[in-house]
Amino acid sequence: MKVSWQAPDGNGAPVQGYELSVFRGGEPVQTLQTSGTSQTVTVDNTSQDYTFAVAAVNKVGKGETSALSAPRRAAGKPGAVTGVEIVPHNTAGAGQQVRLTFNELADSGLNGARRSEISYRWKASTSQGGSLDSTSQVLSGFTNGVSTTITVYAVSTASGSAVEGSGTSSGAATPYGRPLPPRVQVHDAPAGSQQVKFTWDTPVSNGKTVDRLEWRHIATTYPWDDPNPDHAGDLAPTAGSKSFKTGWEDSTTVEFRVCDVTGACSDGVMLTGRVGPAP
Repeated sequence: MKVSWQAPDGNGAPVQGYELSVFRGGEPVQTLQTSGTSQTVTVDNTSQDYTFAVAAVNKVGKGETSALSAPRRAAGKPGAVTGVEIVPHNTAGAGQQVRLTFNELADSGLNGARRSEISYRWKASTSQGGSLDSTSQVLSGFTNGVSTTITVYAVSTASGSAVEGSGTSSGAATPYGRPLPPRVQVHDAPAGSQQVKFTWDTPVSNGKTVDRLEWRHIATTYPWDDPNPDHAGDLAPTAGSKSFKTGWEDSTTVEFRVCDVTGACSDGVMLTGRVGPAP
């Protein structure tokens, strides 16, 4: 820290030098002798203020000591946070989120800053980023099924400008959400047929691998796991079709849903197909 001052009048004898007193937190810590009107002082990075006072010296002796300088602090680059972790969040909903947790900066990492002068920011390997309000926070804007890591930085404003510390990164996490409903179409039975046909596209992943497409007749609200193959069943998670025989001038309603490898399933999609009169 550089301290400078203006030379006083020698009061009849030339000024021969100066005595610089250094105070930390109001307590004297050092006295330096110097011949010029400035002096570089080595100080500690601390949350306590440093102040300085100067007295001129001539052949008669030391003159009156000046008033204390304005307080100044030395602060350096903050340290690194620890314990950065992320896990997928909102997995029973739309997903696209992770929960970030980390430990606030230790006292040894403040490096001259006060707690009120420390903030935190984050940056994802997938380009998102921003400021943090707490050490446990939900972050949004991610793509389900795309792995990401988060790096957290401590930021100090003790020196009057923002100084960023070294970042600490989390392990990787892949956001995911509840499976998306299937895209199914129903085709009424053609004239002279009793076969109502349902077709569907390949189910779309929502961050987890799709395991199966489930169907059930809902005329009497059969459970999804009904063991009767005429009531319910599982289908491969690819595009396909299934037909159901129905009475003349009747209809059939079938519900479909998508389930992933975790066992989570989408909302069901119900469609009704109709059969015309007998030929």
